Amino acid sequence: ALLRGRVTQARREFEGLAIGAERLSPHVLVYALVPQIDIARRERRFDDARALADSAARLARKHDMASVQHEVLYQRASLAFAEGHVDEARTRWTSLLATSVALQAPAQFEVLSRLAELESSIGRFDESMHWMRRGMESLDAWSATLTQPDLVLTALQDRHLDWNRDLGLASVVAALAKAGRSTDALAIAEWRRARQLQRDELQRRALVATATASSPSAPWSAQAASAVRVPHNIGVISFITGSGGQPTTVFVHTANTLQTIVLGSADSLVEPIERFTALLIAGQWPRGLANALHKSVLHDALATLPRTVERLLIVPDGPLHRLPFAALQLANGDALGHRFELAIAPSVQVAIHGLHPTRARTATRSGVLAIGAPDRWPDADLAGGPWVTLPGAHAEVRRVADRWRGGELLAGINATSSAFLRSVKTGGPVLHIATHAFADEGSIAGSALLLRPTPTDAGLLEAAQLSSISVPFDVVLLSACETTVGLSVLGEGPQGLASAMLQAGARAVVATRWRLDDQTVTSMLERFYDALHDGLDVTAALTIARREAIERGASPALWANLDVFGDPAVLVRLQPRDTRLAGIGPWVLLSVLLSGWLYRSRAKRRTALRS
Repeated sequence: ALLRGRVTQARREFEGLAIGAERLSPHVLVYALVPQIDIARRERRFDDARALADSAARLARKHDMASVQHEVLYQRASLAFAEGHVDEARTRWTSLLATSVALQAPAQFEVLSRLAELESSIGRFDESMHWMRRGMESLDAWSATLTQPDLVLTALQDRHLDWNRDLGLASVVAALAKAGRSTDALAIAEWRRARQLQRDELQRRALVATATASSPSAPWSAQAASAVRVPHNIGVISFITGSGGQPTTVFVHTANTLQTIVLGSADSLVEPIERFTALLIAGQWPRGLANALHKSVLHDALATLPRTVERLLIVPDGPLHRLPFAALQLANGDALGHRFELAIAPSVQVAIHGLHPTRARTATRSGVLAIGAPDRWPDADLAGGPWVTLPGAHAEVRRVADRWRGGELLAGINATSSAFLRSVKTGGPVLHIATHAFADEGSIAGSALLLRPTPTDAGLLEAAQLSSISVPFDVVLLSACETTVGLSVLGEGPQGLASAMLQAGARAVVATRWRLDDQTVTSMLERFYDALHDGLDVTAALTIARREAIERGASPALWANLDVFGDPAVLVRLQPRDTRLAGIGPWVLLSVLLSGWLYRSRAKRRTALRS
């Protein structure tokens, strides 16, 4: 609860634990007291925080609990910083670093990041970057020395000294941006994103016995990103947010420029975004709320764009991952998804790789692999059923498989997990999935596709398993319910099926934000495929389909639901089947039958004459 910012709930639970622990064990008691220091500080009950720190320190000394003494010292420094006693906070944090022999690199990084936050808060930006670089470099170097099992164990640890996983990084980034140090600010923001992407991948794969965790990626250069020539028709807009009232920083990359804008905290947007999404799902487009959210999130960034920009590559953060950007309303009343081509990228690095069209991979399969609904569903107790039949989805995948040359269909009795895993290995241009999906917001790996159960398989293909296999497709289309939904984690957002597919090797994923109506989506998807066949990349193709849906008055529950995630500029090669042969088939059969009848008639006549 505390790691997720539910401070009131956490206080009640830790207070209850402390009452019981007092009679059981002093060790349990001290571990119940330390987080209460953090809670009291957040609630600005500074006297209570000091009293709790004193109690925890006495118990830690009495029972020789060195690690707890480090935590108490860290909390005392945080308390001093919150009260404005900068020199005291600096002294306490630097004294904690002096015990670095006893602190692992992740704990050292938490101290160093807080020192960076402290220095940036008083305008000492060189000192701030000194602490920040030292922290990032030491943590990366330490990670590089770990074995794969140790990397996984490290990724599964939620914290070391600090109960706030933001670690003040959003505040450091905003301060640097305001001081005109945009490149430094972007470097920190993207480093945090890259670390979290790797952490999430390791956590997923730890849940699959056969998976091999990846090694840390090469360091990413914000300087190199700043030097990239962004095409004149593209704008890259990335966000970095933090909890607890920290500011939001917006980075705007356009042709030859990198600009920064500092907004207020994103904390206040959580409830409006939830309300906005609920109304869209209900088929309403609340223009007032759509315009208010646009003003809060994108208005200032869009004002900096040249008029030539036609495509936006958006890199969300925090609660903005749940914002349906396509449904925001511009000042002229137009929907953002109608005015611009939109794609969502997990990082600026990925967005920059997608600035230019990328050709399809070479694959054995030349058509669409279509996965449809099974003829029976998994046990309702396992996946929150019962599940209704999907006649629209069944027709959808059959049309897709039949329409394109080289297509393959797995549906009904054939839609099993084993058949899916066997078929996706060869890759191809498009993987199209139309079945029920189960979104688990309480687990990083619990979201799943629902397939046919067998005696050896429950029929749940979970995100953890998906991310551990190879899915080498150019485009994955998840025509299922809530395929972007999942547990929200720092930096990367909801860890749903779309994220798992990207980690498994898909270059771009077209995914849903909420429940999909399998009967109404067909025309939009057919238009999407037409545009892909015409040579448009995945983002332009979805934009064409969305614009036409808006113009014909379709519900926002449809056109605001689908988004492109990952590489926005993927091109695919699809060839339609030769329908001319299919059209003359019945006439050919009729001619053969007629010829046979005439031959037999003439043979009988010749036999009668001879008789």
